[in-house]
Amino acid sequence: YNLGLVDTSRSSISRNVAGSRGGGIFNHGNVEIVNTTISSNIAVSRGGGLYNERQDSAVNPTIRPVQTVGTLYALNSTIAFNAAGAEGGGLFQEGSATYELGNTIVEKNTAASSPDLQGTVNSMGFNFIGDLDGTPAAALLQPSDIVAEATDGVTEAGLAPLSSGGPNGTWHHALNAGAYVIDRGSNTLYADETGAAVGNLINEFDQVRRPRQVEGDNDGTFNIDIGATEYFVSHPVAII
Repeated sequence: YNLGLVDTSRSSISRNVAGSRGGGIFNHGNVEIVNTTISSNIAVSRGGGLYNERQDSAVNPTIRPVQTVGTLYALNSTIAFNAAGAEGGGLFQEGSATYELGNTIVEKNTAASSPDLQGTVNSMGFNFIGDLDGTPAAALLQPSDIVAEATDGVTEAGLAPLSSGGPNGTWHHALNAGAYVIDRGSNTLYADETGAAVGNLINEFDQVRRPRQVEGDNDGTFNIDIGATEYFVSHPVAII
């Protein structure tokens, strides 16, 4: 439950349950996630992964200055396999609350309606979204965003099951070999948002502290992947 600022990197908000709304996070303030997974959370009502609430008079202004809307900023993150009984299995926004998403996966969430997200997106581009109730234009997506149900030949991002394996032990979804999102993120977007040098992304790290930029689809071009984790290619070395 957030009334202030949640600012998290290389982390996981996973495997939580809420009796009403906001299985992973019930947000009255600002949530900023980078290289982070929100997965396998459950809300009985709305917002399995995250519920963004309009504040209005919900907070006593003598305790904290009233902020009118909750906000979510997500860069190179994965929001998947969350569930809500009513709406917004992945994300639910109330009123004019906002999501700002870039290089992020939102898919495989479930709900009676709006399974992946309910509401509109302030898109930074290069997102992968599984299911929309409306059109990409109505959700205010960018041309670089991919909506699986609206794209011929695309069915899913290619996420492996939730696992805590990896260098830092956080719950995450690795990418399967051949995953659609491999090398489809934007190097420029990641560099601009994090302050990293676009030519030095090989020295940046994904959620589990593996290199953020790996040539994963054998096309000779080094682009980062969409989502919290980078596809990890392990080449055997012969010792003679």
